[in-house]
Amino acid sequence: MDAVLKPVPMIALLAAIALVALGHLAIGIIVFIAWIGVLAISSMRAGAASRLEDPTELMDAESRSKFVPIRRLVEEIDSVVRDHQGSPSIKVVGGEARNEAERIKSQTAEALATRTELRKSLRGRTAAETELNDLQSKLHAAQSDDERDALQGAIAARTEEIAHYDSISDSVARIDAAVKQAQAALSEMKAKLATGASGERAEATDTEGLRETVSRLKALSVSYDEAEQTLRQ
Repeated sequence: MDAVLKPVPMIALLAAIALVALGHLAIGIIVFIAWIGVLAISSMRAGAASRLEDPTELMDAESRSKFVPIRRLVEEIDSVVRDHQGSPSIKVVGGEARNEAERIKSQTAEALATRTELRKSLRGRTAAETELNDLQSKLHAAQSDDERDALQGAIAARTEEIAHYDSISDSVARIDAAVKQAQAALSEMKAKLATGASGERAEATDTEGLRETVSRLKALSVSYDEAEQTLRQ
Protein backbone atom coordinates (compact mmCIF):
# COMPACT_ATOMS: atom_id res chain seq x y z
CA MET A 1 0.00 0.00 0.00
CA ASP A 2 2.86 2.43 0.83
CA ALA A 3 4.39 1.80 -2.60
CA VAL A 4 1.10 2.72 -4.31
CA LEU A 5 0.95 6.06 -2.47
CA LYS A 6 4.45 7.15 -3.49
CA PRO A 7 4.56 10.00 -6.09
CA VAL A 8 5.80 8.11 -9.17
CA PRO A 9 3.39 5.11 -8.91
CA MET A 10 0.50 7.44 -8.06
CA ILE A 11 1.17 9.68 -11.09
CA ALA A 12 1.41 6.66 -13.39
CA LEU A 13 -1.90 5.27 -12.11
CA LEU A 14 -3.72 8.60 -12.45
CA ALA A 15 -2.35 9.03 -15.96
CA ALA A 16 -3.60 5.57 -16.97
CA ILE A 17 -7.08 6.31 -15.59
CA ALA A 18 -7.19 9.70 -17.34
CA LEU A 19 -6.16 8.24 -20.71
CA VAL A 20 -8.80 5.50 -20.51
CA ALA A 21 -11.43 8.09 -19.54
CA LEU A 22 -10.48 10.23 -22.56
CA GLY A 23 -10.85 7.26 -24.89
CA HIS A 24 -7.16 6.49 -25.39
CA LEU A 25 -7.61 2.87 -24.36
CA ALA A 26 -4.43 1.42 -25.91
CA ILE A 27 -2.14 4.10 -24.46
CA GLY A 28 -3.96 3.85 -21.15
CA ILE A 29 -3.29 0.12 -21.01
CA ILE A 30 0.42 0.68 -21.75
CA VAL A 31 0.68 3.26 -18.97
CA PHE A 32 -1.19 0.92 -16.63
CA ILE A 33 1.31 -1.86 -17.38
CA ALA A 34 4.12 0.62 -16.71
CA TRP A 35 2.43 1.45 -13.38
CA ILE A 36 2.46 -2.22 -12.42
CA GLY A 37 6.18 -2.38 -13.27
CA VAL A 38 6.99 0.68 -11.17
CA LEU A 39 4.97 -0.76 -8.30
CA ALA A 40 6.80 -4.09 -8.51
CA ILE A 41 10.22 -2.39 -8.48
CA SER A 42 9.22 -0.27 -5.47
CA SER A 43 8.02 -3.35 -3.62
CA MET A 44 11.24 -5.25 -4.34
CA ARG A 45 13.34 -2.35 -3.12
CA ALA A 46 11.28 -2.13 0.05
CA GLY A 47 11.71 -5.85 0.64
CA ALA A 48 15.47 -5.64 0.14
CA ALA A 49 15.70 -2.72 2.56
CA SER A 50 13.70 -4.67 5.13
CA ARG A 51 16.05 -7.64 4.85
CA LEU A 52 19.05 -5.36 5.35
CA GLU A 53 17.47 -3.92 8.50
CA ASP A 54 17.05 -7.41 9.95
CA PRO A 55 20.28 -9.41 9.57
CA THR A 56 18.58 -12.60 10.78
CA GLU A 57 16.77 -12.80 7.42
CA LEU A 58 20.04 -14.16 5.99
CA MET A 59 20.42 -16.81 8.70
CA ASP A 60 19.02 -20.29 9.19
CA ALA A 61 17.15 -21.16 12.40
CA GLU A 62 20.23 -22.46 14.22
CA SER A 63 22.30 -19.39 13.35
CA ARG A 64 19.45 -17.09 14.39
CA SER A 65 19.32 -18.79 17.78
CA LYS A 66 23.03 -18.04 18.21
CA PHE A 67 22.49 -14.38 17.30
CA VAL A 68 19.64 -13.80 19.79
CA PRO A 69 21.83 -13.52 22.94
CA ILE A 70 24.33 -11.29 21.10
CA ARG A 71 21.62 -8.85 20.08
CA ARG A 72 20.07 -8.94 23.56
CA LEU A 73 23.40 -8.18 25.27
CA VAL A 74 24.09 -5.26 22.92
CA GLU A 75 20.64 -3.84 23.65
CA GLU A 76 21.26 -4.20 27.40
CA ILE A 77 24.66 -2.48 27.12
CA ASP A 78 23.03 0.35 25.19
CA SER A 79 20.36 0.63 27.86
CA VAL A 80 22.90 0.81 30.72
CA VAL A 81 24.89 3.52 28.93
CA ARG A 82 21.78 5.50 27.97
CA ASP A 83 20.18 5.33 31.43
CA HIS A 84 23.35 6.22 33.39
CA GLN A 85 24.91 9.01 31.37
CA GLY A 86 25.54 10.96 34.56
CA SER A 87 27.69 8.19 36.03
CA PRO A 88 31.40 9.10 36.05
CA SER A 89 32.42 5.63 34.88
CA ILE A 90 29.91 5.67 32.02
CA LYS A 91 31.14 9.11 30.98
CA VAL A 92 34.66 7.72 30.70
CA VAL A 93 34.06 4.59 28.61
CA GLY A 94 30.32 4.26 28.00
CA GLY A 95 30.27 5.58 24.44
CA GLU A 96 33.31 3.57 23.44
CA ALA A 97 31.82 0.41 24.95
CA ARG A 98 28.55 0.96 23.08
CA ASN A 99 30.36 1.44 19.76
CA GLU A 100 32.44 -1.70 20.21
CA ALA A 101 29.35 -3.71 21.18
CA GLU A 102 27.59 -2.59 17.99
CA ARG A 103 30.67 -3.51 15.94
CA ILE A 104 30.73 -6.99 17.45
CA LYS A 105 27.01 -7.42 16.78
CA SER A 106 27.40 -6.41 13.14
CA GLN A 107 30.41 -8.64 12.65
CA THR A 108 28.68 -11.56 14.32
CA ALA A 109 25.63 -11.13 12.08
CA GLU A 110 27.85 -11.32 8.99
CA ALA A 111 29.67 -14.34 10.37
CA LEU A 112 26.42 -16.18 11.08
CA ALA A 113 25.06 -15.35 7.62
CA THR A 114 28.24 -16.88 6.19
CA ARG A 115 27.77 -19.86 8.52
CA THR A 116 24.32 -20.40 7.02
CA GLU A 117 25.75 -20.52 3.50
CA LEU A 118 28.52 -22.87 4.60
CA ARG A 119 26.02 -25.25 6.15
CA LYS A 120 24.01 -25.26 2.92
CA SER A 121 27.09 -26.31 0.98
CA LEU A 122 27.55 -29.30 3.32
CA ARG A 123 24.38 -30.94 2.04
CA GLY A 124 26.29 -32.80 -0.66
CA ARG A 125 28.67 -34.47 1.77
CA THR A 126 26.58 -37.60 2.42
CA ALA A 127 26.14 -38.24 -1.32
CA ALA A 128 29.88 -37.78 -1.91
CA GLU A 129 30.77 -40.21 0.88
CA THR A 130 28.27 -42.78 -0.42
CA GLU A 131 29.66 -42.47 -3.94
CA LEU A 132 33.23 -42.82 -2.65
CA ASN A 133 32.34 -46.07 -0.92
CA ASP A 134 30.70 -47.37 -4.10
CA LEU A 135 33.75 -46.42 -6.19
CA GLN A 136 36.10 -48.16 -3.77
CA SER A 137 33.98 -51.32 -3.94
CA LYS A 138 34.03 -51.19 -7.74
CA LEU A 139 37.79 -50.71 -7.71
CA HIS A 140 38.27 -53.99 -5.86
CA ALA A 141 36.18 -55.75 -8.50
CA ALA A 142 37.75 -54.00 -11.51
CA GLN A 143 38.86 -56.37 -14.30
CA SER A 144 41.13 -54.14 -16.40
CA ASP A 145 43.79 -51.48 -15.98
CA ASP A 146 41.68 -48.93 -17.86
CA GLU A 147 38.74 -49.52 -15.54
CA ARG A 148 41.00 -49.28 -12.49
CA ASP A 149 42.55 -46.02 -13.76
CA ALA A 150 39.13 -44.49 -14.33
CA LEU A 151 37.91 -45.54 -10.90
CA GLN A 152 41.04 -44.26 -9.19
CA GLY A 153 40.59 -40.89 -10.87
CA ALA A 154 36.99 -40.72 -9.68
CA ILE A 155 38.04 -41.76 -6.17
CA ALA A 156 40.68 -39.03 -6.08
CA ALA A 157 38.08 -36.44 -7.11
CA ARG A 158 35.60 -37.57 -4.46
CA THR A 159 38.33 -37.69 -1.81
CA GLU A 160 39.27 -34.10 -2.64
CA GLU A 161 35.60 -33.08 -2.48
CA ILE A 162 35.20 -34.63 0.97
CA ALA A 163 38.38 -32.86 2.13
CA HIS A 164 36.74 -29.60 1.05
CA TYR A 165 33.68 -30.49 3.13
CA ASP A 166 36.01 -31.08 6.09
CA SER A 167 37.41 -27.59 5.59
CA ILE A 168 33.90 -26.14 5.54
CA SER A 169 33.01 -27.98 8.76
CA ASP A 170 36.14 -26.54 10.38
CA SER A 171 35.09 -23.03 9.31
CA VAL A 172 31.64 -23.51 10.84
CA ALA A 173 33.25 -24.70 14.08
CA ARG A 174 35.55 -21.65 14.17
CA ILE A 175 32.59 -19.30 13.68
CA ASP A 176 30.70 -21.05 16.49
CA ALA A 177 33.69 -20.67 18.81
CA ALA A 178 34.11 -16.99 17.90
CA VAL A 179 30.41 -16.29 18.53
CA LYS A 180 30.68 -17.88 21.99
CA GLN A 181 33.73 -15.73 22.69
CA ALA A 182 31.82 -12.63 21.57
CA GLN A 183 28.89 -13.52 23.84
CA ALA A 184 31.21 -13.97 26.83
CA ALA A 185 32.99 -10.66 26.15
CA LEU A 186 29.71 -8.75 25.80
CA SER A 187 28.36 -10.34 28.98
CA GLU A 188 31.47 -9.24 30.88
CA MET A 189 31.16 -5.74 29.46
CA LYS A 190 27.52 -5.45 30.47
CA ALA A 191 28.26 -6.62 34.02
CA LYS A 192 31.16 -4.18 34.47
CA LEU A 193 29.20 -1.27 33.02
CA ALA A 194 26.30 -2.02 35.37
CA THR A 195 28.68 -2.16 38.33
CA GLY A 196 30.39 1.08 37.30
CA ALA A 197 27.04 2.81 36.73
CA SER A 198 25.90 1.98 40.26
CA GLY A 199 28.78 3.93 41.86
CA GLU A 200 28.49 7.59 42.70
CA ARG A 201 32.07 8.32 41.63
CA ALA A 202 34.53 6.72 39.26
CA GLU A 203 37.00 4.63 41.22
CA ALA A 204 40.36 4.34 39.48
CA THR A 205 40.28 0.55 39.70
CA ASP A 206 36.74 0.37 38.28
CA THR A 207 37.61 2.67 35.37
CA GLU A 208 40.77 0.77 34.61
CA GLY A 209 38.84 -2.52 34.65
CA LEU A 210 36.32 -1.08 32.21
CA ARG A 211 39.08 0.13 29.93
CA GLU A 212 40.68 -3.31 29.94
CA THR A 213 37.35 -4.90 29.07
CA VAL A 214 36.81 -2.43 26.21
CA SER A 215 40.33 -3.18 24.95
CA ARG A 216 39.56 -6.91 24.91
CA LEU A 217 36.34 -6.19 23.06
CA LYS A 218 38.29 -4.20 20.46
CA ALA A 219 40.73 -7.05 20.02
CA LEU A 220 37.91 -9.53 19.57
CA SER A 221 37.30 -10.47 15.97
CA VAL A 222 34.52 -12.74 14.84
CA SER A 223 36.40 -13.68 11.69
CA TYR A 224 34.36 -14.69 8.67
CA ASP A 225 36.70 -13.64 5.84
CA GLU A 226 38.46 -17.00 5.82
CA ALA A 227 35.11 -18.78 6.01
CA GLU A 228 33.82 -16.84 2.99
CA GLN A 229 36.95 -17.75 1.06
CA THR A 230 36.28 -21.42 1.84
CA LEU A 231 32.70 -21.01 0.64
CA ARG A 232 33.84 -19.64 -2.75
CA GLN A 233 36.33 -22.44 -3.44
